[in-house]
Amino acid sequence: MNFIETSEISENHLNSLSTSFPLRWWQTLSLAHPTDKFTFRLRDLLMRKQVIFTFLVHLVNFIKKNFTDLPTLNKINSQTTALIESSNSDYSEASEFGDESITGEFRSWDTYRRHIKRGGSGGESRALYQHVISKSQHLLSSEKLGTFFNLGVCYPFIDSELAKLFPDVRFIGFERTAVVPLLNNHYFAHQTNMRSESGDLFEHLARKNYTESVFFHARTLTLLPKTFVKRTYTSAHQAGFEFIFGNEQTGVSRHTKKSYRFSYDDAPTELFRKHMVTHNYPALLQSSGWNLIYAELLPTEHADPDFRIFTFIAKRK
Repeated sequence: MNFIETSEISENHLNSLSTSFPLRWWQTLSLAHPTDKFTFRLRDLLMRKQVIFTFLVHLVNFIKKNFTDLPTLNKINSQTTALIESSNSDYSEASEFGDESITGEFRSWDTYRRHIKRGGSGGESRALYQHVISKSQHLLSSEKLGTFFNLGVCYPFIDSELAKLFPDVRFIGFERTAVVPLLNNHYFAHQTNMRSESGDLFEHLARKNYTESVFFHARTLTLLPKTFVKRTYTSAHQAGFEFIFGNEQTGVSRHTKKSYRFSYDDAPTELFRKHMVTHNYPALLQSSGWNLIYAELLPTEHADPDFRIFTFIAKRK
C-alpha cells in the first residue's frame, strides 16, 4: 500500500475503534489502589511463560513497591488532574511534565534496556515493537523518506533495528534532558546514522527543515497536556514533516467509565490510568494540518483487557 494514495480515515471508522470492555470494579482507580495493584500482578503473571520465576519477581516487587499509602494516591490523582487541565506546552529540561528528575529518566532508559535484553516478553512492549518496526519499514521504503524523528526516544531499540535496515535514513531521537542522549550516543556510536539530541522541542523544530521525514512518537504524548500535543503537531507541520506516526495507550476512560471515543470533533482529554491520559488525536491532527490515513487499536499482551495502543499515521495536507 502506498500511503500517499490512501484516503482520509472516515469518522465512522474512528467511532468503531473501541475496546468494548466495561470497566471492572478492580480497575476503577487503575493502579492507584492496592486491590487493583494485587490483581494486576496476578493477571500479568498468568500471561507469562516462566511462571515460577516470574511469580518470585512479582512477589518481591509487590512487597517493595505496591504498599502505597493514601497521601501518595491522592498526590497521583491530583497530578494527573492538573495535567489534563494544564495549558503548559513546554518541552525543556525545566518542564514539570515527564520524569520528575534526570535520575528518573536514567531509570526509564535502564528499565527498557534490561527489558530488551531479556527478550521483551510480556506487557505491551513486544507487540508494539513488532508493529512499529513493520509499519515503519513499509513507510520508509515506500515513501523514500530521509529522516525518522523520534520524540521521547528513551532507549532506542526501534530506531536501532530500523537503522540497520535503512543505512541511508537518518534517525534522530529527541529528549528534554541531556542524560538520555549521552547514553544513546555512547552505546549506539557504532550506528553512524543514529543520533540523540536534547533541548526545547519547539525551538529545535523552528530552526530545522524536516521535509521528506516522519515524526514518530510512542508512549510519550499520553504523559503530556493537550496544549503540548496541539503545538507539537502544528510545529511538526511547519518544520516540513511529511508524516506523523503515533502510538499511544488508550482504553476505558476513568472519567466516563467507557472506552474512549476518537473523532474529528474537538473532545476533552480524559484520564486513562495512573499518570496517563487519552487525547483525541484525530481532531488535534486535523486542526494542525494533517490528514489521518491509517488508524487502529493494537491489542497487546497487557494484563488489563481494555488496554490498547491507538496507532495511527497522518499525512500533511
